[in-house]
Amino acid sequence: MELTRDQSCVDRINWRCDLPAGVSGEALFDCLSKLADHQVEGPGPLLFVLRTPGQHRILIVPRTGRVQIRVSYEVPKLDRRLAAEGVFAALVRALRSLPTRPQG
Repeated sequence: MELTRDQSCVDRINWRCDLPAGVSGEALFDCLSKLADHQVEGPGPLLFVLRTPGQHRILIVPRTGRVQIRVSYEVPKLDRRLAAEGVFAALVRALRSLPTRPQG
């Protein structure tokens, strides 16, 4: 999994990654929504939205496996990549706790 700046990104706000094959977007959402410091803002089923402690948003599109990280506008422009990487690291930790679906 790789974090990249979204194509439509202006001012380093939007970042994205794609879930590995066999990983359920719904399962990732369920895992993140159980964390005490993450707030659910938009329950799916087509799009799941969570807010992190730093006021960043995580958007999960279960059908495509796309995950977008929207960094808070309050973060200084030069620090936004670092903020996105912090959210991405939390996503990776959550993913490691999930069972994978069989391929096929």
